Amino acid sequence: MSIKDFLKECQNRNVFKLLSIYIVSSWVILQVMSIIWQPLGLPEKSVTFLIILLLIGFPLYIYVLWKTRIRFAKTKTENEETIETNIKTEINFKTKYFTAFGIIGLFSILSVFFIVNNNFLQKLKLPNLVESDKIAVLNFDNNTGDQSLDLIGKMTADWLIHGITENRAGEVITSEVVNSYSHLLGAQASQNKKTTILSQFLKPNKVISGEFFLRDSTLVLQCSIKNSTGSETQFAFTPIECDVEDSLICIENLRQEVVGFLINKLENPYTLEETPPNFKAYEKFQDAKNYYDNPERYLALLNESIAIDSNYFEPKVLRVQHYYNEGEYRISDSLNKRISSNKLLSKRHQHLLNFCNALIAGKNDKVVRNFKYEYDISPKHLESNSTGMTLFLQFLNQPEKIEEIYDVIPMQEWIIENCVHCGYRYYVMGLAYNELNDYQNTIDLLVPVIDVMVNESINRDLIRTLITAYINSNQIEKLENLVTKLELTEDLTTMNDLNLFIGGEFLKTNKQATATTYFNNVIASEDDFQVNIAEAYYYNSDYDNAKKIYESLYKASPNSINTITKLAICYSKNGDSKKGETIIKKLDNLRTEYEYGKIDYGYAQYYAALDDNENAMSFLLKSIAKGNIYTPTTFQNDVHFNIIKELPEFNNILTFWH
Repeated sequence: MSIKDFLKECQNRNVFKLLSIYIVSSWVILQVMSIIWQPLGLPEKSVTFLIILLLIGFPLYIYVLWKTRIRFAKTKTENEETIETNIKTEINFKTKYFTAFGIIGLFSILSVFFIVNNNFLQKLKLPNLVESDKIAVLNFDNNTGDQSLDLIGKMTADWLIHGITENRAGEVITSEVVNSYSHLLGAQASQNKKTTILSQFLKPNKVISGEFFLRDSTLVLQCSIKNSTGSETQFAFTPIECDVEDSLICIENLRQEVVGFLINKLENPYTLEETPPNFKAYEKFQDAKNYYDNPERYLALLNESIAIDSNYFEPKVLRVQHYYNEGEYRISDSLNKRISSNKLLSKRHQHLLNFCNALIAGKNDKVVRNFKYEYDISPKHLESNSTGMTLFLQFLNQPEKIEEIYDVIPMQEWIIENCVHCGYRYYVMGLAYNELNDYQNTIDLLVPVIDVMVNESINRDLIRTLITAYINSNQIEKLENLVTKLELTEDLTTMNDLNLFIGGEFLKTNKQATATTYFNNVIASEDDFQVNIAEAYYYNSDYDNAKKIYESLYKASPNSINTITKLAICYSKNGDSKKGETIIKKLDNLRTEYEYGKIDYGYAQYYAALDDNENAMSFLLKSIAKGNIYTPTTFQNDVHFNIIKELPEFNNILTFWH
């Protein structure tokens, strides 16, 4: 029987008509199910299951048709065939029918396997993430039309980030990082631009995003996981609903689902802040972060946030760090101990508190070790990145590690005028280059950015770092041009402060005569700020005139470590060693629990000035052991130690925390 005869026989026996009934019915059922599964509360995979059942049922239907209808149908012919011919025709038809049945059955089985593999087997593998996996979590889009609900989108993203980082599901790229890249590249943070930044710059393996809308008073929260280009949806979560006044319930339920999906088996249960913070507290905290450069307003908003929700961890730990940065160490320590009394702390929170504990205790190695946990979570975050650079340079004195951290965030073509942490990164990178004697790299790095930085404090730091590079690379003409330019805009006290710095840098390179010129400029200026005049006399080795001003300053401020130290040196240099010893011992009255080696550092300066290298080295070692840090003007950068820093023993001080 030929194919043509077989098809004709199928038509005569109504095979195509019977099959079309199954196919059309299946299509109608699928269309209906795709619409009603959500209102009926059925699982999202209901449609997928139905497709599988219909594919399996198709070959079974074909077999049942044979058994019940087709084999009993007879071909209609005008002339009666012989019995033998009818039997032969029946056998040939049956053979081809079951051949077609086998092909259709194989196709159905392969289709079922393909669907199961794509929708179930591969999805089960997604939670098996490694720590290097990057997961971008974007703010959820507000489709309610009510701008007052915008913060729900950011809060949802923040709470997802918290759950992911706590459980170490991967390195998180936050929406804040994406927006920073977009802003600094001079682009609007449109959806297309975000996708470009994710796919070309940040390159996450997964992107978690979503949106929310209102159905009457019900908030509906939707979430999905896509690839970095957004071209493939890896998983879509069941929409979560709650009353709009109870939006925190939606957020928490979604967090549980997302984290549960990413991490199938947790070694340690999630232990801290099982519910999101109070929404109003969250609003106050977000406002506080916008006032970081205004300490009073920043602290007030942190306090308001904590007053609303006393269990809210993040503003409490940032308040600890705020008081530390303001020099209120006792308050910082007290607040930190209060938080640490909570026994149910997550790993991340424990590391943050240990970081604060180490800061307050002056344990520089522990400071860096505990902060590194936070840095590893999001190394591309500007604040974390700049803090990491600062810690490795000034707490550990490891300038060789700074460039690796700096390079994590490429700076080309960024708009940096209002980027405070960009300025910090340039500053620390320049300091590191100077410590490595790579002065030309400092110059190439800083010259293009100094004139565009808006923040005056950062700009002054950048200028000083550039000046150090000019002096040490003997580019004096460029130094003089820079100073001339600054004289046009800066006031007298600022310029005197800068002249003192320049003179000190020349002293460090043993160019006393050149340094004297800059010190004399300060003395001749008759600045009302007497500290600058005293410093100029002091570093000019005019200890008699310096002594007179320091005596006046000491009466006005008897607790100044710098004044006591230099007054004692002046007395000793003028031949009154007994009085010098008496004054320097006044430092012991200033010892406190939180002075971090500053008293011992003053002693070290005193003994170094008197060429007592053994005592100077001993006190320097005590100072760094108590938590003092390496800055552009201390330890190897302090002119008092020009001689002893060449001694082999000095390396023990520079590598103390290694």
